[in-house]
Formats: sequence, C-alpha cells, structure tokens
Amino acid sequence: MGDRCYCWGKVLAKDWTRFKEVCDIADDGADGQDWAGLVSYTSEEENYGMWAAVEAAAREGLTFVAYNAAGDSYGSCVSVSFGDGEYLRHPLDHDSFVTVRLGDDGVLDPQELADGQAACAAIKAVEQAGQVAHDMVGEGQDA
Repeated sequence: MGDRCYCWGKVLAKDWTRFKEVCDIADDGADGQDWAGLVSYTSEEENYGMWAAVEAAAREGLTFVAYNAAGDSYGSCVSVSFGDGEYLRHPLDHDSFVTVRLGDDGVLDPQELADGQAACAAIKAVEQAGQVAHDMVGEGQDA
C-alpha cells in the first residue's frame, strides 16, 4: 500500500463499466449519472492518486476527467483523456482549480499558461462529449 488519497471524477457513460474495472473502483463508487452523459464517481483511500490506473484507462481509449487530492508526497491534480489513448495531467490548487505557477522571478512562463489553458479546455471537452452522448441517447441513437 502506498501514499493514499481521495479521488473523484466523471467518465463518459458508455466507458463507465470498463473504467470501473481498469481502475478497480467498487460498485458503490458511482455517484450516479448526474452530469448529462457522464457518470460521476468517488473513491477514497486510493494508492498514489490512481495515477497508474488512470494511465491504463487512457491507453484503453476511455474518456474521463479524473481528479485526485494531495497525498503525502504529491499535490492535487486532474487527469483528462479524450478516448484517443492519450491523456494530460495538470496540477490543481486546494479548491481543485487548475493552477498556473509563476517562476522564481515572478514571471509567468508562457508554456505553463498554455498547459493550464489546455487542461481547462480538456475538462470542458469531456463534459461536452458527455452532453452530446446524452442528447443522442435522448433522441434514440446509440452514443
């Protein structure tokens, strides 16, 4: 057992069963489909923020936003996957907002800003994908 923390997130509804298996989330981990087309989950006491499991879920092409609280040896972060086998990970503050850090000289690194903007856009894109899937099911189509 490693450094443990609280984790939560949203998974495209069609990917929930596989995400739950890959990430070893208990059946009662789903909070419900309270976001259109997305299943939200919580999981307490996860090893190292579920990072290895989240990487594996991304490699399988699952679409999700996964958050982890800080552990003893790492800070809070968000991991986002669009279902293309890739993912991005970005640090969060204590209120789970995407952070952009200043350098020691007080100057904002343009790449740090671009990374923060990419994380925000990625989170929004997954939420929009859930809405599209939800709308398709509502119209009788397969998502």
